[in-house]
Amino acid sequence: MMKTEIINYAGMKESMGAVFSVTYGKDRVIMDFGSAFDPEKSGYVKKDDNWIIDKLDLGLLPGIEGLYPAEYLKGYKLRSYQDCDYNSAVFVSHLHLDHMSNIGAIDRNVRVYMSDNARKLEYALEEMKRGVDTIGREYSTFRNMEYVTVGRIKVLPIMNSPYSYNMYGFLIETPDMKIGYTADLSLCYECPEMVHREMEIFRDAHLDVLYCDNCNFDDESLQRFFGSADVDSIIGSSQIPEGMVSFRQHYEYIETLFRGNKGLVVFNHYEREMMDVEKYYQWAEKENREVVFEPEAAWLVYRFFNRKVNVYLNGYENNDQWFRELLENAVIVTREDIIREPGRYYLHNSYGNIDELFRLKTPDAVYVHAEGNPFNSRDRDVMKRKVREAGFRFETYDTDNYYQHGYPNMVKYFVETIAPKTVIGYHGRYPERITAANVRTLVPDYYKKYYLKNGKLTEAVEE
Repeated sequence: MMKTEIINYAGMKESMGAVFSVTYGKDRVIMDFGSAFDPEKSGYVKKDDNWIIDKLDLGLLPGIEGLYPAEYLKGYKLRSYQDCDYNSAVFVSHLHLDHMSNIGAIDRNVRVYMSDNARKLEYALEEMKRGVDTIGREYSTFRNMEYVTVGRIKVLPIMNSPYSYNMYGFLIETPDMKIGYTADLSLCYECPEMVHREMEIFRDAHLDVLYCDNCNFDDESLQRFFGSADVDSIIGSSQIPEGMVSFRQHYEYIETLFRGNKGLVVFNHYEREMMDVEKYYQWAEKENREVVFEPEAAWLVYRFFNRKVNVYLNGYENNDQWFRELLENAVIVTREDIIREPGRYYLHNSYGNIDELFRLKTPDAVYVHAEGNPFNSRDRDVMKRKVREAGFRFETYDTDNYYQHGYPNMVKYFVETIAPKTVIGYHGRYPERITAANVRTLVPDYYKKYYLKNGKLTEAVEE
């Protein structure tokens, strides 16, 4: 008798990351395709034409059969797409690298689905050779609340945020199993009402399995939110923990960093976050300022919003098509323009160009670290030192009273409301810490098959 099989590849007992597959017969869906995030370690640099094998050997790509192109696996132990008869599709929840960093390695015949906004941004990044490492493939799109069918498997994308690249959770239905996947989860993030709707959809589906974000269940976070690392004392609640704030309250604080300044405002942001870009434009308009971007960030803004942009070249040169098109649709702002009227601008400055601050020294200047690179502590210390040496006041998005992933009590409330038969903690180091009354908590092993046996998710025993 045919049964649905689940296999886990990344995202448990590690920081971030997400990959698992759901297979029914030869039909298969793979949910997200990223890798764990450790900002203290240097990233992989693609060196040659064997980069897929390189990444497989280093454990940076999951060893999934029937997914990668044969031309890149010659002589390798893993069977390629061409050597298998799976009917596969991959679904990307959102455009953070820990959810999609490896999608470019997948064979061109396998559909990779994402939101239209995410695809627009990924193509723009790849046009600058700043997207994912890729064999040169295309991406498909899904629509909110419209099923995508992969053989006998149905996948329902559920939007959690309409901003930027969009964020989605998914309901996966096979003939004998219903699975929910939250991807990143927060009941007090951009659109809490949309996350509550997802929660209701999962509840009404009577899930067999819920894959749930447990990013904030480490000792440090628990201590920060509740003053204790005792996970058993957490009571499920839809209320924000005392002393913590919501997304809306956090961005009210961020607005105070940009507005009300006399001098130049410089910001360093995560460049694919188009929601932040919208806010910069809104705040700048209120202050009769102009937003100016370095060329590569400007290209993303131009391609995403299809609008003319202000660009700070600072000696940047490139003969690529994307740069020529950008210059045709940009207003060039020079260093002299900014020094002459510093209070007129919000200026983007990436960490690689931070020494430019020394040439922009003007009275009352402020530098806002807006969640951009650098992500590791060593480089952040260098950034802070240089900002202050250049005469800028340093400000940051980082605060002790906000975190964008779900607060643990709210995650527990989410699970208790849905009441799945089994919950699998995903996207964090302590998956065993997600617990709820009458819900089984399971921490599966990587690369092991699991299926329902008498209604209980059970490891398959090889005969």
